[in-house]
Amino acid sequence: FKGTGPHTHPLDLGVAGLLAVTGLVTLALGAFFRAPVLVIFGLLGLVNGIGDIRQWLDPNKARMHWWFRHMGGMIGASIAALTAFSVLNAPRLGLGVFSVFVWILPSLVFVPVSIPWNRYYQRRFGMVRGKAEVQPALAARAA
Repeated sequence: FKGTGPHTHPLDLGVAGLLAVTGLVTLALGAFFRAPVLVIFGLLGLVNGIGDIRQWLDPNKARMHWWFRHMGGMIGASIAALTAFSVLNAPRLGLGVFSVFVWILPSLVFVPVSIPWNRYYQRRFGMVRGKAEVQPALAARAA
């Protein structure tokens, strides 16, 4: 789906909507049980689900939007895999499995790394020059 117009297939919107709803439920359960890990993952699910819906429905997608969604998905999968690894191996390091630090450490490492990586590819694809964006789709939105 590399096109720049809206995409309204019910299955794609349904999966994104299901992610948003389950994120909201997880967030509510985390708040109710005072479980920070559930709150964090609930927020992630909610934000990603809403972001996916907006991406599918956006009629003015930026050029190379699919590249950045794919790159974000790869980073997210890496964070998930390293989170599982750190949680399973936390006892060997003398940490508790339910320590918030163990659950968020991969995010604390990968999110700051992903920001310059994202900017690098924006410059490489000619989407950013300095601080001013030159994308026609964004310029059309502002007008």
